[in-house]
Amino acid sequence: MGLYCFCISFLLKMKIDINSGFSKEDNALFIANYLEKIPNNWRDKMIKMLTKKASILYDVTIFQTPKYREHRGYKEVHRTTIPAGSRKQCLDEAFRRFNVKDRIPNNYKGRFMATGDIILIDEGRGGQFYFQLKSGGWVPVNRIIIR
Repeated sequence: MGLYCFCISFLLKMKIDINSGFSKEDNALFIANYLEKIPNNWRDKMIKMLTKKASILYDVTIFQTPKYREHRGYKEVHRTTIPAGSRKQCLDEAFRRFNVKDRIPNNYKGRFMATGDIILIDEGRGGQFYFQLKSGGWVPVNRIIIR
């Protein structure tokens, strides 16, 4: 039903008249025939928009040690929300955001992300997940490391 409503609104915006005397199936067939005439790049954009997975706002907290390469004494240096489709995308976006000088927020009080840093992803009822940056990428860790 949602896709049908979207197609109808799309066609109305494109100034295409749909005869209300036809059934939904006939209108859907008309829409399908019309969509074949749309250029590929427009059609691809519509398909991406319709099939795009919704972004989730992840609550992200970054923990770092006062000095690089220390193994104890993690302190919270920043907390933010990051929109992403999955935890992996959230970790990648956090790494990008806090390792490029132009993208770092003004209120960030830590250093650049480096091996050993820990990120907490809080999904509310979904739980809390801790990840530590190692040389091979992000590795899930136990909460005890932070204490």
